[in-house]
Amino acid sequence: MMQARTILIAVMGNVALDRGLKNRFLKRKVVVVKIAFASQDNLGKKSSLYTHFGSANFFIIVDTQTGSVEGVVNEDREHLHGKCNPLAALGGMDVNTVVVGGIGAGALRKLRANGISVYRGVKGTIEKNLELVQAGELDEFATDQLCQAHGADGGCSH
Repeated sequence: MMQARTILIAVMGNVALDRGLKNRFLKRKVVVVKIAFASQDNLGKKSSLYTHFGSANFFIIVDTQTGSVEGVVNEDREHLHGKCNPLAALGGMDVNTVVVGGIGAGALRKLRANGISVYRGVKGTIEKNLELVQAGELDEFATDQLCQAHGADGGCSH
């Protein structure tokens, strides 16, 4: 005979935690309005996602409500490791989500403190990563996935 039980679901950011089912993570669609994607080129959605937030040449801003796409120059590109000013890097653009291949702890902390979710993108175009983040298929960065240093090409050195 089946027993009825109450399942407690706590929603934290974009992750639903179901304590009644062994704390497994559930995927769900993510509703975002303005998303900043780190890129080395300014080709709109055809741009490739870059490996490091702070040293990206551009941020491609996609407004999912209007469909507009805008390239913003990273004005904080030349900073010392650990001294990234992510809001300056985004050119003061009002975004609620960032998608990037890698990011340092300081930049991640500052973005989150400003209510901006940061997702770990996959190799490929911004168009591909846009589809994935909207479908809930990208994960938010965990502390063990952060960049420890800049590589020779300016990208992350894990």
